[in-house]
Amino acid sequence: MKVVSCDDLGGNDPILSGTVGDGTSDIRKMNIAYDFGVDPHGMAWTMWWEQQNFNRNYHYWIYPDADRGTLTFLVTLRFYHEPILVAVKHGSHWVLVTGYDADIDSPYSPSQLHHIKYYDPLDGQPYTQTYSDWKNSWFTIYTDSRDPDPSVGPYVPPPDHWVNHFVTIERDGYQLNPDWGISTNGPIPRYPVYLPVVQK
Repeated sequence: MKVVSCDDLGGNDPILSGTVGDGTSDIRKMNIAYDFGVDPHGMAWTMWWEQQNFNRNYHYWIYPDADRGTLTFLVTLRFYHEPILVAVKHGSHWVLVTGYDADIDSPYSPSQLHHIKYYDPLDGQPYTQTYSDWKNSWFTIYTDSRDPDPSVGPYVPPPDHWVNHFVTIERDGYQLNPDWGISTNGPIPRYPVYLPVVQK
């Protein structure tokens, strides 16, 4: 696959100057922040790029708390029947959420949700975790200092991007390129509101 920047695909992301990542000669062309790995913006663009022949849209979603984030992305999982990429351990790692155990098919409160099922790409193994452990130990607020909000170009906050939020990469129906993140307001699972990551 040809390595491209977001700018090459219709975004607003020229390649960052210098090196990004471990400092060796590594330029992560989809990233908009100087960081140690793939940030949520780069992950959303990667998913979009891989699925563009199928007309599928992906964005990074930011949530104010773990309950709202989990209950909302489970609706997405049920609707599209595909895993959800979730930033875990304060943004230092990504896992694929593949399912859940609940009292009803579509839980609308944390008390109805018992387990989260996910695959960890580090070992390729499936895991089942109690919902309490999931939201208290894994799906935590994005604060990893090695993966900061953007610091160059038109992406510089405000608004905040992923720092101090709960972050996922989800398929959705919004016909906007992945330069846009999505934020939720209101009760779960109600209407998303666009978060203009780039002022167009």
